[in-house]
Amino acid sequence: MPRLALQPKRIVYLALGLVALKVGEQLGLAYWGTALLFLPIFALEALLKLLVKRQLPRFRGQLLDRISAGASLDELLGMHRTATFLRFAAPRHEMLAWLGRIFGHGGRHEAASEAYERALEESPASEAPALALSLGDAQYALGQTEQAERTYRSALSEEHRSTRACANLARIILARDGDVEEAENYLQLAVEGDRGGELRLELSELLLASGKDDDARWHLDLAAEELQQAEASEQATERLERLREKLPA
Repeated sequence: MPRLALQPKRIVYLALGLVALKVGEQLGLAYWGTALLFLPIFALEALLKLLVKRQLPRFRGQLLDRISAGASLDELLGMHRTATFLRFAAPRHEMLAWLGRIFGHGGRHEAASEAYERALEESPASEAPALALSLGDAQYALGQTEQAERTYRSALSEEHRSTRACANLARIILARDGDVEEAENYLQLAVEGDRGGELRLELSELLLASGKDDDARWHLDLAAEELQQAEASEQATERLERLREKLPA
């Protein structure tokens, strides 16, 4: 389980800092004297980190036990609400994002989709693109291709790119209207982030179907190297050979 990021509520520290400044002003302390008043604030943060570090392993285990028992998202969030120090230190949207990943790995894609949607509602703008890409993956797994396409397109950019999202979007485009050129562009982006070789096989097959034999040959040669390095499955190796047989002599 990824670490729940420790983000103490800034408003509390800001308030304590203002109090320290005011006290320093009333006491007529020099800057160094006022600075000493900030030590309890840093001590409070250190204490919170220690408490969270001690509670987190037990909390993780409790969550995973409840997930294995089929607990609902609301039930799991209720556990987060009652975990006092975690609730203070770990933002709820990060908890929702983690639950989305766990649900997705466990095949509970509907619950994963709900978790990501709720995380998006509460997350800062800087984290929204990554969450949206994960939401698109959950929607795609549910067969909600129209929703997944809208979600992917709204989130994909030069700064925020996902191999899975690009590959899924290419498949959606091909299934919807057969726009080979656009699908090829997205598969090219997906291949850049993949070293397993199988996505390159998918791209090679598309290139062959488009009559781009030289490009397909080049990608198949690279795919052969990547598949060997990744110790790919027998099915992937057989697919490579079938595609090579389609190349002109």
